[in-house]
Amino acid sequence: MRGVCIRWAAIRKRQHIADRLELLTRIDALTKANQTHPNPSTARELAKAGADLTDLDSTTHFYALQRLRANRYSTANRVGHSLALRLRTLQQSTRTSFLLNDRGERIYKPQDIANEFATYYRALYNLRDGTAGPGPSISDIRGYLDKINLPTLSQTQRASLASPITCEEIAEVITSLPKGKAPGPDGFTSTYYRTFHQTLLPHIHGLFTTAMDSGNLPSELLGAAIVTLPKLGKPPTSCQNFRPISLINVDLKIYTKILANRLALTITSLIGMDQAGFIPGRQGPDNTRRLLNLIQVLTSSSTPGLILSLDAEKAFDRVHWGFMSEVMAKFSIPPEFVKGVFSVYASPSATVRFAGFHSRAFPITNGTRQGCPLSPLLYALVLEPLAQMIRQSDEVRGIEVGPQTHKLNLFADDVLLTLTSPKPSLEALTNILHEYGTFSYHKINFSKTQALPVNIPEDVLITLKQEFAFDWRTKFLTYLGIKLALSAQVLFDINYGKLLMEIKSLLRSWQPRRLSWFGRIAAVKMTILPKILYVFRALPIFIPRAFFSTLQGVVNAFLWNYRRPRIKFPVLSRRIEGGGLGVPDFEKYSRAVHVAAMIVCLGYASRPQWAVMEATTLTPHDLRVLLWVPPPNRPRGMFTSLFATTTLSLRIWDSMFLKISGTGPVSRAAPLRMFQYILPHFNAQCWATKGVFNLCQLTDKCGVLEFASVQSKFHLQDSYFLSYCQLRSYLRSQGFAAFYSIHKPPLTLIESLGVSQLLPKGLISIGLNAIMKDRELPLWRYHSAWEKDLKRSIEPELWAAVFRRDVGVSRNATLLETSRKVVYRWYWTPDKTSRFASSSSSVCWRCSSQIGTYMHIWWQCPLLIPFWTLVVEFATAVVGTPIPMDPGFILVGLGGPKLTRQQSRMTFHIMSTALLLIAQRWKSDTVPSMGLLKTYMTRDRTYDSRATEFLSVTPPKQDPWELWDIYLVKQCVHGGVNRPVDGEEASVSEVKR
Repeated sequence: MRGVCIRWAAIRKRQHIADRLELLTRIDALTKANQTHPNPSTARELAKAGADLTDLDSTTHFYALQRLRANRYSTANRVGHSLALRLRTLQQSTRTSFLLNDRGERIYKPQDIANEFATYYRALYNLRDGTAGPGPSISDIRGYLDKINLPTLSQTQRASLASPITCEEIAEVITSLPKGKAPGPDGFTSTYYRTFHQTLLPHIHGLFTTAMDSGNLPSELLGAAIVTLPKLGKPPTSCQNFRPISLINVDLKIYTKILANRLALTITSLIGMDQAGFIPGRQGPDNTRRLLNLIQVLTSSSTPGLILSLDAEKAFDRVHWGFMSEVMAKFSIPPEFVKGVFSVYASPSATVRFAGFHSRAFPITNGTRQGCPLSPLLYALVLEPLAQMIRQSDEVRGIEVGPQTHKLNLFADDVLLTLTSPKPSLEALTNILHEYGTFSYHKINFSKTQALPVNIPEDVLITLKQEFAFDWRTKFLTYLGIKLALSAQVLFDINYGKLLMEIKSLLRSWQPRRLSWFGRIAAVKMTILPKILYVFRALPIFIPRAFFSTLQGVVNAFLWNYRRPRIKFPVLSRRIEGGGLGVPDFEKYSRAVHVAAMIVCLGYASRPQWAVMEATTLTPHDLRVLLWVPPPNRPRGMFTSLFATTTLSLRIWDSMFLKISGTGPVSRAAPLRMFQYILPHFNAQCWATKGVFNLCQLTDKCGVLEFASVQSKFHLQDSYFLSYCQLRSYLRSQGFAAFYSIHKPPLTLIESLGVSQLLPKGLISIGLNAIMKDRELPLWRYHSAWEKDLKRSIEPELWAAVFRRDVGVSRNATLLETSRKVVYRWYWTPDKTSRFASSSSSVCWRCSSQIGTYMHIWWQCPLLIPFWTLVVEFATAVVGTPIPMDPGFILVGLGGPKLTRQQSRMTFHIMSTALLLIAQRWKSDTVPSMGLLKTYMTRDRTYDSRATEFLSVTPPKQDPWELWDIYLVKQCVHGGVNRPVDGEEASVSEVKR
């Protein structure tokens, strides 16, 4: 297929070159003839040939230009790849002018450089041929694994892994393929598979079924192209200073993604909870929060300890395939699945691509396949024997918290150990690492392994430094991008202080970029917020209010391009559907992180180790119950036994509780066990025997159920009546019944999670939504200003409808920005400018006869009224529904006729385009023309359709542009399309005429 596509492209290219060469030859001959014997006929032929050449060239140029403009229309100033490219700082070249070989000689030719890289990577991916030797035998590997207690899969899990690959699995993976990724050696991109997946599906299914049955794939499918990127801060003159990026074929990615999806469903039962890398439901911040707690245990005691961060050399690239196969068998992974996995490792090869030149192909005999979706899970399986050996070793001593001993923190190949009894622990650990490396090719770079001692006497520390050649640290070590220190103040200074400096530098580098207001907001959301949010999650420590003020001030200054703000920050920080623009409020995000942590503690299954650890400090109390107990009723002195992270998260939870709860200080989601801390002699266990666990089970939409209803519903004896009366009396004293009877609130999302004990994705967003929730939409200054100008009262529900309309109404950020600026009254009119600039006139610059108020400039100006009249008539004709001449609807979107979603989107596009045309002529006496408006609409229709074609953007189900197409057809049928008038705008004199 690739050959057919190449042949088609080559034929078209050859034809284009031949046509162009023929025209150039003809032009040359006509030019010479016209110079020697000029005559009108030759001149006409020469002009025609030149026009034909221009048309031929413009076809290619026009296609590229249309693609560029469609991309800008759809992606400019929006979160996405296009904006990321604009923000990216200039990076060093990915190429090098020369390489140094083993003899120190310079290599300049691209082909020789590619071959030199290939020689280096051949040695790395074929360790058995080098100093590592042939490797261990299978019997030796099995003997080693027999000493390790590893879990096994259930029969149901084995059957799930071994089942044949289905067409549904293939289709699901193909439709989820990311766009814009570089293809492998065969050149087929993910777009090719997404576009033709219905045709390709039977062939792919047959290929994958054969691979699972036979354990073999075609050798051309297993090839890879390696491109090299220089490592930052290192001279790009030697191979080891480059990072290899392996590009594998998309069909191989589809196959391995199917296997990865299957393995991901079972791998949590095989891999210990201390491994957080690439395991579903586990994340890096789980490890760092646990580490903070362990550091607190060490520093609050006199126990000598050591924090050790191991540096694995080329961990993924050195994996021994025989060891990986035996580990999978040890986990009782079915042979059918193992065979399917090793079909990927049957006969892989690679070439190095450099400056368009390819090296000689070389085989690969060790390491997991880079770029393969299955590789991270396979590596987790391979590393688990080492982790289990450390766990089950009594000589390697960890930190004891309650009934658990904590030794390991794993994130893929990033291994961090928390040890006590440092000397014997290190000796045992070294032996374990050496034995594991013998069988797996795993290699530790001890000189780069960081060690941070805690409470170790100086003489013992000197001995340790002499015996173990680690990178010994005194203040901090780095793990998962976070600098871990022993003091909370040092933690804050070296992490949050550095973060603030990094953000300031980044924002300064963006200042010369030409970004719109929405573009700057999108840049902050896309780049700044994730950086900050990761540190918030990884280091949940106390942050002074001054830090938030400084950080927010720096970011807000960038948003306003270092000018005076025109809109208050509380307005902008609200959600889009709540009247804001979603500008990050970093202090609220920090609180949301802690609320999310407490939501995790509410779960009963699959809780991360830090949550289990923090819960043990409250024994015999249950944190899942205490979260709902009002603070005055909690056990005295409870906070003295808690970790600092738990204390901080719990205090923030308490401060946000009235927003978390839908019914005031007593939540309907509260477990009945909570009342054991409030009501004397209350027995929640007897209620639990009847299936009553939460307060919400005793309420309905009208309030607290009567005892007769409760008794009938749960088959209660009369002896429960006293306990029921206790509950009802307490709820009345807290105003629960009165509040509930008035508002009848449903369970909030967090309350629902507390009842269901489920942990969905997006917990930070859930916490943030709760924190930012308002019982009523607040009224801002622009609300009252619009009410004054429109001379009517505007209900909050109408404003809410306006903001809900803006969600997904258009893919063009410029129109959205213009519309929202008008709503916010962002623009400075003559009337407003004259109030703080005495030299500025308050008279309208357009008509020069009336005061230029906000309503006058946008609506009431006599020169503008004819334009708006034509716009309303035009919109009525396009959407097929009468549009009122109402400034509230046209300028703001308030009220108006009942429109379908399709009609509403098209109306928004027309009105926003009209507003944009007026804004583009700010401080000008010209008025936009209807011809120009139609030109813009036609242009946008073209860009929208091109975006769907070029960028693989899926149009909405009810595409508003269908109304525009229907309008054009009607215009053609009834006398032709109204073409734009000459010129882009009408002057004042033309409007007056």
